[in-house]
Amino acid sequence: MKRRRWFWWMLVLLWSSGLGAGCTGTAATAEPPAAVTPPSPTATARATATATASPTPEPSPSATPKPLETLVQGAQVTPFTVPWPTATATPEAVPTLDVPIYAPVHIYTPGPGSKVTSPIYLHFQVQMEGVRVMHIELRGEDGRLLFRQVERFRPGTKGWRGYQMEIPFEIRAESEWGRLQIYLRDERDRPLFQQAVPLVLLRQGREDIIPQETWAAGIIIREPWPGARVRDGELRVSGFAIPTTGLVEVLVYGDDGRIWFRRTASVSEPNAQGYGTFEVTIPYEVQRTRAVYIVVQSYGDEVPGVMYLNHTWAYLAP
Repeated sequence: MKRRRWFWWMLVLLWSSGLGAGCTGTAATAEPPAAVTPPSPTATARATATATASPTPEPSPSATPKPLETLVQGAQVTPFTVPWPTATATPEAVPTLDVPIYAPVHIYTPGPGSKVTSPIYLHFQVQMEGVRVMHIELRGEDGRLLFRQVERFRPGTKGWRGYQMEIPFEIRAESEWGRLQIYLRDERDRPLFQQAVPLVLLRQGREDIIPQETWAAGIIIREPWPGARVRDGELRVSGFAIPTTGLVEVLVYGDDGRIWFRRTASVSEPNAQGYGTFEVTIPYEVQRTRAVYIVVQSYGDEVPGVMYLNHTWAYLAP
């Protein structure tokens, strides 16, 4: 009887141990908690770049591509645009001179830019056709007259005439700009031509004479040609000029001796020969054909006053 009880008690014990083991196995195999999804690489990279400036973790192959500001860390990216190409106007080339440029005044010495002391040795020649009065002048830096000699000629004087002379001057400064000029006028006291040479005047010191002759005209009138008949109420004056101040002045004298028109024209950039072009159109109105005398002159840069001058003449028809 005691054995049977002991047997049942052992059976109950064994059964209880098996039940506990079964419960323990169930707890070990329970469902794992839901996996925590890490933040997306894009969000993490953007927050890191803007807040901590720490290195961005390498994204997985399936990650969304990063914007430009996350690829260049710690630097500011400035957007830029590529401008459209624009057409730049090319200035027209100044044509070479197709008209005579030989001047009626040919200065052999001194050459342009020479440094001279008093007296200046001047050697030149003049074409006397139509010349009644000749002025030989030296002007100082402010335009003041330092020397003048006037020569008068008989009517009908022709051919070339040469001159050699000394020009004395006095200046207060150690040096200054000067201009040596030869000015011609006709029998009606109208301006014919002016040739000029810029110089550096020295009160004392050593001269430096530039061995360069001045034989070309500073202004060349291309139209109207001498004696041309102009029609349709428009007088066109054009030609070439050595740029000094970049402007030329056009004066039209009537047959009564008065100035009928006064115009200013700009001078273009110089060509290989040193000349720019100018052109001006002057409207006019006449009842009958009238003769006009046309003067074109330019002013000096360093020394004020007229530097170059030339003339032509024409007829204005209705």
